[in-house]
Amino acid sequence: MEGQLSVFNYKNGPSYRHLFPDASAAAAEIDCASAGIIGHVTGMVGSLQVNEVVKIILGNDEHILCGEVLTIDMQRLEFRKFKIKNY
Repeated sequence: MEGQLSVFNYKNGPSYRHLFPDASAAAAEIDCASAGIIGHVTGMVGSLQVNEVVKIILGNDEHILCGEVLTIDMQRLEFRKFKIKNY
């Protein structure tokens, strides 16, 4: 019931390694294969990803989700944005 969204490597912005510098720590998290997924959550995250691509194509740089991570909690209907450290 949760998802995360960000744009990486955009105009010298942070990479995935800035968010997870230690690959083994990221691998230790519960993954979709173990926890499972729910279709409507992946649909919501996919729609938001498409929205980020459209903003990039249109050149709307001011509001692109670069340097931030959007977390989605569909159980509570909460959206939160976090800055990626050092960005």
